[in-house]
Parts: sequence; structure tokens; C-alpha cells
Amino acid sequence: MDVMLREFGRYVADLERTDAYGRAIREQVRKGDVVVDVGAGFGLLSLLCARAGARRVYAIEQGTYCELGRAIAQDNQLADRIVWVSANSLAVDLPERADVVVSELFGQFALEEFVVEYLHDARRRFLKPGGRMIPQELALALTPIEHEGLRHRLLPTHGQCWTNVAGFDLRRLQQAVLVNEASPYVVEACRQARALGPTVPFMHFELGESTSGRFLRRVVCPIDRPGVLDGIMGTFWARLSPSVELSTAPNAPPTHWSQVVFPKLPRTVVDPGDVAEVEIGFHPGGRWSFGLVELRGHGDVRRQPGLRSALCSHR
Repeated sequence: MDVMLREFGRYVADLERTDAYGRAIREQVRKGDVVVDVGAGFGLLSLLCARAGARRVYAIEQGTYCELGRAIAQDNQLADRIVWVSANSLAVDLPERADVVVSELFGQFALEEFVVEYLHDARRRFLKPGGRMIPQELALALTPIEHEGLRHRLLPTHGQCWTNVAGFDLRRLQQAVLVNEASPYVVEACRQARALGPTVPFMHFELGESTSGRFLRRVVCPIDRPGVLDGIMGTFWARLSPSVELSTAPNAPPTHWSQVVFPKLPRTVVDPGDVAEVEIGFHPGGRWSFGLVELRGHGDVRRQPGLRSALCSHR
């Protein structure tokens, strides 16, 4: 099975994503422009740019999908304006500078496809002075949540008592199973989740200007409602163009990204005034780390070992 073809199907089904990018492209691409599409996939953004009036679109996509993209462009009478480049954009030299760089390299929690690094390189080497970027900004945020659906889904694993299995204490194995199952996060639709505190923005990137998405940061998440802390929800926000935004927050129009949740296992009862301090990082190779450092309440400190975990991504 081709995983990327499955992803292409998800992209086509995500009408909110397509509509947002279509509006941003109509706003930013002008008749006669040269456009570079970084990580073009099967070419949907390239098609939108060509239809918006671009004179030439360089669609850069590594792998075997360029032929599929060429055929789709031919089907839509736009093949004469789209030049397919089968390579990683970091290894590409183009014969001319672009008026616009467009890309959709957002992973589940935005950074996994290295959007910051790719767009920094694209701006530096492909874009004319004063050229335009789509997207322009990216921000990440965390929210403490109660999520019964997630709890019930994980309950068969973390609800068992492994202190006596055939007479053996297997709690260490249980912890390893939990880390593996919830590593580094789970992708959830969180529209029915209950926020236990405010959404806390903690990272901001000027796409094209920011050089790296790598970071390691402690984030304080206040609790202002009583409930059960099932995890910390991660969402991202992107400004595609001056008037077009895209968000994965649960109250925004749904997208194929949904939301991500870093589970709190075992779940913990919390009260207003409690504070969850977490350490979160994105590391070389597309690896996330996450840990609950402290859960403070009513003047005490309940030290909680974090579930430190990793995710590898590739592009």
C-alpha cells in the first residue's frame, strides 16, 4: 500500500484546507507571476496557482508522483504552465526567481514535515526580494483537557492492575506499553473535549524567516476548572496570507489534522488553581519529546514522571 496516496486522498477530502489555500492563492498570486510549490504532492496547490494566473509554476516533489501530477495537470488543461521537478527542494536549483513560494508541509502538530526549515531555504534561494510567502506565520499552543472518549479508548490498557500477573509484578511493563501506545501523542477529534484551562501559545515562527523548528521548552498550563486531566491538547494556527488563517483548534472548522493529545496516564483529578508544568520539544529527525514535570495544587507540588516519547518523521 502506498501511504502517500492515502494521504493525498485525505487532502482532497479536507475541503477546509483546500478552500483556505485557494483563498490565500487568489489573494497573493497575480497574473504573470512565477510560483514555486515546495512539496507539491500531486499538484493541487500548483493547479490553484496556475488557475489564479501564474505564468509558470515549479512544482517540486520528490519521489514517483511527478508523473501523476503531470497527467492531472494535462487533464485540467494546465500542463503548459506547470514544470515538475522530481527532487527534494533542498537539492534543487531553478532557472529563475519566484514571485510567490507556496507550500503545505504541515504535519499533525505542524512541524513533523520540517515546514520551518524548508520554507527558510525556499525563501533564501527561490524567492525574489519582496516576494510573497504562503503560509506566512505559524504558532503552536497547548490546552489542558478532560476527554472521556480518549480515556475510554485507553482504559483497557492503563486501567488494568499489573501488580500481580501470574504472581509477578509487571508494572514496569505496563508503563512501557503505555509509553509505546501514547507515543508521543495520539491524534484525536477533540470537539467534545472539555478545556480545563486556557489555551497557552508557546511557539511562534515567521515562515521563511525562522531558520529552525527545533526547540525544548517548559510551558505552564494553568487549571481553572475542576475535572479529570486526561491530557494536554496540542493545536496549531497558521496565517496563509494577510486575510486567510487556518486553525486546528476544536472550535475552528474541522480539518484532516484534527488535534493531538499528549495523554496524562494515569489520569488525575485537578481543581481550579492547579498548574501543570510540561516540557515539550521538537528534535532533529522529527522527534517529539513530552513530559509532565510538575502538577502543583493548593500550594503543594505533586511530582509526576513524564511519559517521554519519540516520533520519527521523514521527508
